[in-house]
Amino acid sequence: MTQEALIAFLWRHGYFWRFESGKNLKKSDILKLTVVDRPVIEAVFAWQQADANFNRLSKIIHGRDVIPDGDVGPVTTAMISVPRCPLPDHAPPSDCSFDFGDARLNVAVASMRDFATGQGSWPVPGCDTDVANGSETHSIRVAIDISQAPPTIKAYIDRALAEASKCYAEIGIAVRYLLYSGGPTPPCEISKRFESLSGSVIGWNEFPQPDTCNQTINGRLDIGYAPSDWRLFAGLETHETGHGVGCQHGNGSIMNPSINLVWPLTWVGTYSFHNLQKWFGGVPIGPVDPPPPAPPTGDFNGVFTYGGKLLKIKVFE
Repeated sequence: MTQEALIAFLWRHGYFWRFESGKNLKKSDILKLTVVDRPVIEAVFAWQQADANFNRLSKIIHGRDVIPDGDVGPVTTAMISVPRCPLPDHAPPSDCSFDFGDARLNVAVASMRDFATGQGSWPVPGCDTDVANGSETHSIRVAIDISQAPPTIKAYIDRALAEASKCYAEIGIAVRYLLYSGGPTPPCEISKRFESLSGSVIGWNEFPQPDTCNQTINGRLDIGYAPSDWRLFAGLETHETGHGVGCQHGNGSIMNPSINLVWPLTWVGTYSFHNLQKWFGGVPIGPVDPPPPAPPTGDFNGVFTYGGKLLKIKVFE
């Protein structure tokens, strides 16, 4: 990996927007920077603080927790290859121009800039008229076109989505998943489909416009990400729908920027929990504490494997 690739990664995922030294930089300015320039050091520092997988990799490579210091070493270099959500970890400033090479992803990032305001998305009791709603229960329909879904995911998708629904039920949101295979999209508030996404991207979702039901939020799931452990896909789907109800990235738990095994799958006790309670009422709606399945067998870490291949670590020479 080159320092140019690292700096491009930091720009793409919003880390220059975290501190004043980088907020006004244009993409053309980024190309002139090196890893010893202050905006890059601060951007690396922000990234090291943002993702729980830094600690996991640091314990494997160094035998200790990560030290957020803005320096680029083997852990920071390895993190570039860890599959993650492509939405930036910090929203772009209102006057910032950006182009991620994908028109639909540009729309999703614009929705993050414009609508991820901490106001929640739709008004109680919600949009799904096919579900009987109480005064403090919100419900949404998530339609997923599985015509291009990998066979591995098709084999366990019902189980994974049932777990995602239970996770949302803890905070008073009734999520109803509607699976279909091609053809017209069923009436829904969030529409997703599987397609080939470039790089180590696992999926993305637009942010909702606050206090409105008259829109369909769009999302994509990568056909190249088909983990054998169904719980990883349950977490991915819960994460992406989390963007669709207003959540941004943060260190650890369901909204971690890169793929992260969270089990039991829950919002309770996370930094997203109080926002979700405030936005949607927070009244549990049914059984939410099923016995967890047995842990996976063999050597599992969910960090070094992607698409069935072992990720290799390279450091700067």
